[in-house]
Amino acid sequence: MSPFAVIALVLILARATAELWLSRLNQLHVRAHADEVPPAFREMVDEPTYRRSVDYTLAKSRFGDVVTLFDAVLLIAVLFSGILPWAFGKFTTAFGTSVLAMAGFLFVTGVALSIVSLPFAWYAQFKLEDRFGFNTTTVKTWVLDRLKGFLLAVLLGFPLLALVLKLIEWTGPNWWIWAAALVIAFQLLLLVIAPGDHAAFQQVHAAAGGFHLARTPLCAGAAHRFSNPQHRSNGRQQTVASLQRLLHRIRTFSQNCPFRHARSRACRAGTGIRACA
Repeated sequence: MSPFAVIALVLILARATAELWLSRLNQLHVRAHADEVPPAFREMVDEPTYRRSVDYTLAKSRFGDVVTLFDAVLLIAVLFSGILPWAFGKFTTAFGTSVLAMAGFLFVTGVALSIVSLPFAWYAQFKLEDRFGFNTTTVKTWVLDRLKGFLLAVLLGFPLLALVLKLIEWTGPNWWIWAAALVIAFQLLLLVIAPGDHAAFQQVHAAAGGFHLARTPLCAGAAHRFSNPQHRSNGRQQTVASLQRLLHRIRTFSQNCPFRHARSRACRAGTGIRACA
């Protein structure tokens, strides 16, 4: 194994270890404060709602640990099994080595890795969120969202890849600076154009070279914002304002929506959870 391969392996394992460790710390923090509503929020949320938010946070965190492990194993397998060189050889034999062909190979690789993550996205939407009454998405809507994301990836992600490869030819040794600036600007543009279209954004991002498996999209219910200590670093006023909005959303949901009938029209209107999916 080459030194570069060893460094890549160490970085992958270090990243997975750090994410699991941080997740463990967050779970311990949540459990330590699970028995009592924090004083700052006692007027905004009752005990049952807070208990439910804690359970949701822990379930979401445990599922995230599984995804983290799967991400690391898949990435190691793809990088060190020899499948990429084999696939690249087959692809170039069939389509050549032009810029468009190379962009096509990167695009297909990104889409393939995104497809592998679909079972996790499905479980998160229709099992995990449904268990806590947060799911307001039908299977048809979920599938259409993914198809829409794929179409956007074809229309936007593929040209972006081709442009990045062209920058390598045009700018020489400093190509990576221009490519990074281009990709960052493109991602910011996507966030401005469609800030709530998470599925579409991930499809385009994967096609544009983000070949790690993105975090499975989970509804940003009150639990995560309410219990996760990392949000405190943004300033007390900003954090409290965000928590107030999120807690109001989950409290309204608990009061107005049947727990096992989250797909009803009243639930959609009362919680706005669809917007944060």
